Amino acid sequence: MGRDDIPNLNISKEASIAAILDEIWAKYDTDKNGTLNKSEAKVFVKEYLLKLGEADRLPPGQFNAIFKDMDEDGNGKITPAEMKEFIEKIRATEAKIDEGNQNQAIDIIWDEFDKDRTGTLTRAETRNFVKAYLIKVGEGERFPEDQFVALFKDVDEDGNNVITKSEMKEFLEKIRA
Repeated sequence: MGRDDIPNLNISKEASIAAILDEIWAKYDTDKNGTLNKSEAKVFVKEYLLKLGEADRLPPGQFNAIFKDMDEDGNGKITPAEMKEFIEKIRATEAKIDEGNQNQAIDIIWDEFDKDRTGTLTRAETRNFVKAYLIKVGEGERFPEDQFVALFKDVDEDGNNVITKSEMKEFLEKIRA
């Protein structure tokens, strides 16, 4: 079985949980009894990790801990309701990680580009950040001034000619959505 045979479960994305559950049960509930037993759940977990490119990151014994976390009532079977709870936990955890990574990234930007240490980025500091970012992603340092002005205006929500960390965070959340 290749990676392309594994359902695209989008657990950490915006896919509907009902659709994800339908895919899981269609493929992994091989005895069609409406629950996943331990061996069916193990195939699901291994294939999902394979899809993520992390199949080798399931150390011996780790599956038992994952199964215990999924099997809330401890009866040895995973119900759709238990899987739904598990997926919601994964999404909540990833959201916290994303927010933490975003805050860390913003702190790194400020450490490097807030040269006057005011806690905000001036127009010039923001331009330096944009140029450095464009170079890093291979786009060169050319960024037309009219596009920069529009970008700065979009990020500077209160129009005070500086970018705060909260404005940057809101802007990054908008472009991620």
